[in-house]
Amino acid sequence: MNDDRRLMLAVALSLAIYLGWSFFLMKTHPPKPPPPRAPVAESTARPAEMPVPTSPSVVPKEKERTPSRPEQLVSLDTAEIHLVFSTRGATLVHAVLQKPQYRRRVDGRDEPVDLVRGEETGRALLAEYQGASWPDDPLGDYEAKQEPSAVVFERRSAGVVLTRRYEVVAPYLLSMTASVSGGSARSLEIGFGSSQPPGASAPSGGLFGRLARSYPNVATAICRVDGKNESSASNKDAEVTLPAPPKLGTVEFGGVDERFFVGAMAPQDDRTGSCRVKSTAGGAVAATVDLPLGAAPSPSRTFAVFLGPKDLDLLQRASVLPGSKVDSELSSTVGFGFWTALCVPMLRVMELFHRALPNWGISILLLTLMIRLLLFPLQQAQYRSMEKMRVLQPKLNELKKKFGEDKERLNLETMKLYTENKVNPLGGCVPMLVQMPIWFALYRLLGTTIQLYREPFIPGWIGDLTSPDSYYVLPILMGATMVGTQLLSPQMPDSGQQRLMMWMMPVVMTVFFLNLPSGLNLYIVASNLLNIAQQYFVRRRTRSAPPSDRITKAGA
Repeated sequence: MNDDRRLMLAVALSLAIYLGWSFFLMKTHPPKPPPPRAPVAESTARPAEMPVPTSPSVVPKEKERTPSRPEQLVSLDTAEIHLVFSTRGATLVHAVLQKPQYRRRVDGRDEPVDLVRGEETGRALLAEYQGASWPDDPLGDYEAKQEPSAVVFERRSAGVVLTRRYEVVAPYLLSMTASVSGGSARSLEIGFGSSQPPGASAPSGGLFGRLARSYPNVATAICRVDGKNESSASNKDAEVTLPAPPKLGTVEFGGVDERFFVGAMAPQDDRTGSCRVKSTAGGAVAATVDLPLGAAPSPSRTFAVFLGPKDLDLLQRASVLPGSKVDSELSSTVGFGFWTALCVPMLRVMELFHRALPNWGISILLLTLMIRLLLFPLQQAQYRSMEKMRVLQPKLNELKKKFGEDKERLNLETMKLYTENKVNPLGGCVPMLVQMPIWFALYRLLGTTIQLYREPFIPGWIGDLTSPDSYYVLPILMGATMVGTQLLSPQMPDSGQQRLMMWMMPVVMTVFFLNLPSGLNLYIVASNLLNIAQQYFVRRRTRSAPPSDRITKAGA
């Protein structure tokens, strides 16, 4: 391959990497810091243990009202989650995960993950009846009755009895039933709103700032209708509601996504309705499910409510309530998207490795070795082709001297030489193109699945495989091993462009990967080291052959 074509190929690969990362991983919209507001009033009855907030929470205001009596808070605890309900609107105001690994690092300290962060005028699971035959007040005062694994709220309004029942039916899963006795309504709206989580911040400007926050810790409102997801983060200067106008369809779920965690509500009976997402400039997000009630004299609706980590198996089980046949497809919140076909098998293989050796960093290294073994025939063909190119270099130089002025004839004779010796000048590109989808898929895994969240490789150095290497050791090693790979590749004589690309690409890639997950850097470093070992083996084997047999030996 002549110098111009090699340069064009190098530039094309660089552009592919740049555009690939930008297109698939750059869609990031930072929230603005929420403005401060007054804290919620303290409970005067059945006080619940409340998490200490690190910053004021702001949630969408539904309706302003003057409470008739003090708000009461009711707690419901399991081994997995601490739930706090309010008698004001029979709403959920806090959902704190109990397990120690499900925590966030905020201002230098670990804090429990709270998936709701409700305040005085905005809650999760706020119900509003449209076209009600009674004077509906969504934030009306309810009476609370607590059972061993359930909380029942009841409110009487103009002869109508409103009931809301929350029951724990599985880990991180609630059954919520809203029912009316003695009245009717056109539709029921259930809203799930939250403020931004503690520590949510805007990325720095420019490409590298966006790379650093490709998977930012922000809350995003989500809806899934007719098998399609709609989402909105708090990233605008004004209020945003999608879709506009709302579209009628089969509602799978609506809720709030927080990268490794999700809170979602899924209708369980007739799911025909609409779902809209809403975000505000103040940092609040909300999803609202609207379900028609028809002319039923005592309408009711049942929802599955999931509040927990994005564990694929857990979400698949939670998608169907016990005794129900409705699949709410909660597993789609994991967000593998286009890369599902690669992400799921990679995750399952790493889980197998993790059961044998309980360290996710080692699981990534074993995954790297397995993938390299699967790609060994392809890689071996690449390196043999590269060695053939190196062995043929003297003959290519002779052709350049002989036909240097006749470019067309030079190209014809060069391709003839390649054909006679069974050399594919583009063969070296294929293994790299095969590896790139694996990079994207692993990035997706590290950016959304809970299994690797806060999991260390070497304590004191890499304490979280989903976060960047704070010492930048792995990105620098990645760049160094890329240089080593380039040095072992056949070099064209007097090829200034190739030498430039040999140094420029590792530098560019190192800078790109400085703020990407350490788990991804670990995979690439290990893959590059195996790559260097394989190249060295092929080169040594070829050089050990007699000069007359080197082409044959390289292709053996």
